[in-house]
Amino acid sequence: MRKLLLISTLALLVGCGEDESRTVTESRMFCDTQPVKQQVSVFTLQCIANANPKSDEEPEDWIRLCKQMAVDLFCEEESVQVHYMQNGSSYFREVGFTRGEF
Repeated sequence: MRKLLLISTLALLVGCGEDESRTVTESRMFCDTQPVKQQVSVFTLQCIANANPKSDEEPEDWIRLCKQMAVDLFCEEESVQVHYMQNGSSYFREVGFTRGEF
């Protein structure tokens, strides 16, 4: 019984730590300029129109796939530093990111 009480107390103390933050470098896609946004929109709409609407695929799947293809084709990939914060639980949530030289 004493061992069980010790283990549960230790688990409680470990779980109640200070807020922790971390910064990691990730690759993100950016479609910043108006011409690029226009190209993404036009490509996405044309791709959806050319998809076979009589297939057994769900239209929502085509919308997502066409949008992702457009972003991959026209947008710039950039490395960013992403800032994460842990707030008392076991997971981290994104609180912001930094673009440019770091």
